[in-house]
Amino acid sequence: VLDGTVKAVSWVGKNGGSISLHAGEVEVVRSGTPHLSSSYRTGQTLPAGMAGRLVLGDDFFDNTGFTHISLKAMTDVTVNANTSLSPSLTRMTLSRPGRTFEVEAAAVYAGDSSITLDAGNITGSGNSIGFSDYTTYISDPLYTERIQNGMVRVGQGASLEVYPGGSISVSGQGVDIAGHFSAPAGTISIYA
Repeated sequence: VLDGTVKAVSWVGKNGGSISLHAGEVEVVRSGTPHLSSSYRTGQTLPAGMAGRLVLGDDFFDNTGFTHISLKAMTDVTVNANTSLSPSLTRMTLSRPGRTFEVEAAAVYAGDSSITLDAGNITGSGNSIGFSDYTTYISDPLYTERIQNGMVRVGQGASLEVYPGGSISVSGQGVDIAGHFSAPAGTISIYA
């Protein structure tokens, strides 16, 4: 459970930060979609079905400064229908000597940006996750089958957008895209 804030805000005109999140399964949901009971508290035992899962609201990276986002899963990466995933435009600037504040930069001044979705790849090569500490999951035959069939799914109406010149890379044992990708003057790579 990520119960806090992560930030990588840079100066205006500079590249933002990078974040790489790894889990057994990754799911991007609409902001505000409850994935844990409101009575759940950090430190409690996770509810059934949540162990090994990372569930992110589609606004998770807003105002964080992260311009390179990598979501990797041993099994599936799912971007649910009608969600939107994009790098942050938030940057720092000086208001007067010694005082900084955060501003929303124009996309053309945001610097490099990327989104990577990688599913079912734990082989140690290519876009691998390298989950050597997940041996208990790998020894479960049902989980092993899910790893071997790891899918990237982008639901209908979902949107992945990077800034001009940025890149979107999707790889999995299978890829099912019903949404929209946008990388103006950039690169979109899909591997299955």
